[in-house]
Amino acid sequence: MLEKVKPDVVHLTVPWPFWCFDTLVTCAVLNIPTVVVFQLFPGYYHYSKLRLKAYQWAYNRKQKWIAISNNNRHFISESFKIPQEELSVIYNGAKPSSEFLNYSPEDTVNLRHQVRQEIGICPNDIILLTVGRLHSQKGYQDLVEVISPIIQEFSHAKFVWVGEGDKRKYLVKQINKQNLNNHVILLGYRTDVPRLMKAADLFVFPTYFEGGQSFVVSEAMAYNLPIITSDASGIPEIIDNKVHYLLFSKGDKEQLKQAIFWALKKPQAMQEMSKNAAMRLQDFSEEKMTEETLKIIENIT
Repeated sequence: MLEKVKPDVVHLTVPWPFWCFDTLVTCAVLNIPTVVVFQLFPGYYHYSKLRLKAYQWAYNRKQKWIAISNNNRHFISESFKIPQEELSVIYNGAKPSSEFLNYSPEDTVNLRHQVRQEIGICPNDIILLTVGRLHSQKGYQDLVEVISPIIQEFSHAKFVWVGEGDKRKYLVKQINKQNLNNHVILLGYRTDVPRLMKAADLFVFPTYFEGGQSFVVSEAMAYNLPIITSDASGIPEIIDNKVHYLLFSKGDKEQLKQAIFWALKKPQAMQEMSKNAAMRLQDFSEEKMTEETLKIIENIT
């Protein structure tokens, strides 16, 4: 198809290190200027000598490779044996739904009440929201282990999880085993995540790895939702602990638990951080990402 269409440039987004190889090489064979954006690149990957040579050859055929964080760039460089300084970094831009950005205090109060009524909890319950696939990558297995001591002190805390995945059965089993049914609510896949974020009190994100700045974290920033997140991958590159978010070491359940306790005990401090995070997000807009990408496209065509 590429040979038939003869595009001026190809913008190729690679969601996982081993994907899109055929397309990337085909662009090189046809000598088509190509911008390659590597999204999720969670660690060092070993490629066979033949495949590595093919990638390196393609890279030198009118291609410009982009990482979405410095952490991401490091692993791309190590995996493909390409100097880091030759790889550009363009952070993912966020474009939150405008519907909920300018809600009045009265509208927000009504929405909070409506969402709590829909999911069957009390009007004054605290919602700790987590959004992501029910997969070990996202750290739900750690979160479920720290809930019991938290609800002993904060009985009105409700952990609301949005997403589906292969860990659902395991997580349901753990929830039942620890008698957490009244405190953990699995909503499954939802299309109204911005609405849920606007109604929540805290966003908890115990991820083990991301490509860079997670889109869902950017959404939470946009809606002034206070955030507790792990320090996985490129997340610490754009925020400061106790300035924009609460950070904890990925996989450290004790730190995760203490971070949640701190947030629940200091809601005003968390609100201040959420305001700072919303301002910080202006540096990671969709417009800025597009502008930087277009500059690279112009330079290779």
